[in-house]
Amino acid sequence: MLLYSFVLIIGIILLALGLADLQRCRRLLRQGNWLVGIVVRLLEDQGADAKHYRPFFEIRTADNQLLTYEGIYGTSMRRWKPGQKAVFEYLPGQYPAVKMLSYWGIFWWPVLLLAIAADLIVVAAGYFLLSGYFQV
Repeated sequence: MLLYSFVLIIGIILLALGLADLQRCRRLLRQGNWLVGIVVRLLEDQGADAKHYRPFFEIRTADNQLLTYEGIYGTSMRRWKPGQKAVFEYLPGQYPAVKMLSYWGIFWWPVLLLAIAADLIVVAAGYFLLSGYFQV
């Protein structure tokens, strides 16, 4: 029983953190500036099995400031080509100041936290709700 109490508490904490981070992401989308970035070159990384390619973007702000963004993940296929464009979210004074505007680029962390929290809460709540039926 102590284990399931601990699992429930961890689930509730992760739920609170996930909801708080979801609010932060929504605030970012409301208050940030959307900018267009252009791939200027592909960065090559030698992986264990093959080369991986990551895009390197240049982004101009409204006040003509040049920002750069390196793709975090590489792929063995050249998914990006020089000259291709992507939309970014820009919030001056915050780190990182530029985020690629995509579902997983913005919401991956709250989705992960909420998914783990839901699993933990369902398992612990199920134990407490059904434990009376299985007492020996």
